Amino acid sequence: KQDSLSLQTADLLVDEVERLNRSISELLDYARPAKLEVRNLEIDELLAKSLMLVRSDAEAGSIVIEESYYCGACQIMGDEDKLTQVMLNLCLNSLQAMADGGTLKISTSMEEKWAVVEIADNGCGIAPEITTKIFEPYFTTKHGGTGLGLAMSAKIIDDHKGQIQISSDQGRGTTVSVKLRLS
Repeated sequence: KQDSLSLQTADLLVDEVERLNRSISELLDYARPAKLEVRNLEIDELLAKSLMLVRSDAEAGSIVIEESYYCGACQIMGDEDKLTQVMLNLCLNSLQAMADGGTLKISTSMEEKWAVVEIADNGCGIAPEITTKIFEPYFTTKHGGTGLGLAMSAKIIDDHKGQIQISSDQGRGTTVSVKLRLS
């Protein structure tokens, strides 16, 4: 019994050290000036690749992914790794908001000189009093969350001279809109 307790304590310590390491790494990434590795990217292709990484999570959660891409070969100038990080974070947030299954809609379009990405879910939505805080560092409603995911995402989009907006209807879902300048 003593060995079992020691093993559980050791596992707990390892988990906490890993959590703290993630938090410190995210904090450093947030505080550091961005060093973008910018090149021409097709936003539709970037999004399709990002979705491949979350598809199994969606299927496991009984979530249907609907994709509609309308930017085609149009390109943006951006850092592929950082923009993929943003898209993954937004998609994972949507998946987590649909604990009982649902639909994740991903779309791209062009609006004047912008490529527009919309990530919409029909999950639990966000309370109106919280929507003004969600891009602030350390603000989180998730158990075990660091509160840096959306803050980092907003910073990355800002570093790309883009825009990120959120609209949500509590109990009905959330839509995040990201605008990136076309090349």
